Amino acid sequence: MLDSDNWMLYNTSSGAWVTYGWFINPANSGIPFVSSFYNAPAEGNVFVIDPLALATTTNPAALSRYPYPLGPTTNSIPRLTLDDGTGTNTPMGQLLADRIFTWQDDELIELNADDPDRRPEQVYLDDTGAIVAYSQTTGNLLHRAFDGAYSWFATVTPALNPDGTSDMNRYNVSIVVCYRRDLQYIDPNAKPATERLVNVTFPGGGYGGGDAALSLPGTALLGGAMPSYLNPADTEQVSEYLSVRQNRWMLVYGWELLQAKDPSSSRGRWVAKWYRVVIADDELVEQDIDKDGDTEKCRSVTLAGPDWDIDNDGNGQPDRYAYGVLMDNVLGVYTKTIELDRGMVRR
Repeated sequence: MLDSDNWMLYNTSSGAWVTYGWFINPANSGIPFVSSFYNAPAEGNVFVIDPLALATTTNPAALSRYPYPLGPTTNSIPRLTLDDGTGTNTPMGQLLADRIFTWQDDELIELNADDPDRRPEQVYLDDTGAIVAYSQTTGNLLHRAFDGAYSWFATVTPALNPDGTSDMNRYNVSIVVCYRRDLQYIDPNAKPATERLVNVTFPGGGYGGGDAALSLPGTALLGGAMPSYLNPADTEQVSEYLSVRQNRWMLVYGWELLQAKDPSSSRGRWVAKWYRVVIADDELVEQDIDKDGDTEKCRSVTLAGPDWDIDNDGNGQPDRYAYGVLMDNVLGVYTKTIELDRGMVRR
């Protein structure tokens, strides 16, 4: 998974899958990246590796960025898949993605309703496509059947050296574990999206996460208009959009100018960090986030995780504002700094 030669992105301009060596190259202007992604090629970028979602959808263009349904905007993250290993630059299919990115240990058993004292039987998938108990199969057994309630994807973020640079080989890799993740991405105007972009404000400075306020993003971040189901003046609708459960996880990301670490640098990079939601208030509150005299509906939460230490204005205090992604079913996130299997050299 961490061999960058295997990373593939759907190019919405050409309607084709491209490899990492293609889309990291600024000369390929057809890719729907904003210029800020190319202002820092030496510092790498943030990616979401999510073959299961991209293999399940019939519309890879809609899921080529994270969070869905933003599409290729300045505030979304590239969502990548992996090639299928055939050497033909073909993206991973659903069967292979399901086998790799779905946990298979929640095996199914069948109880005998007529004889409750009878031992439960293991359930199998056979070559006829049937999922049946061992004693009832009529075909050749392929493997034990499993519920598949748990699945995972990954985020990768460049790990900076002390001088604010990166050799593009060291990344902070987060494995994100989901329970019964909804992969049926439908019209985002029909229901609150499975992945929801929010604004995140850190009134306490972002130390260890800490206190934060979640609010609706501006219409410019949502493609120019709010989803048709969402009325910013409707407290119930806003509360549903900003819903997050205690002990679930959310992603916070933002743009960091490297001048704060290296005054000679004019580059920047996206930073993404996962936080556990320790407390989430039930009721929304009105807050003047922008300090402009206008209030907006917010949900107050307490987050636990790394410091949110982006300081673009150089005032010695972490920036108050960031973007967040709410997902209803993230049970755990496991992060480790590792080296990629190969150097991320642009070809």
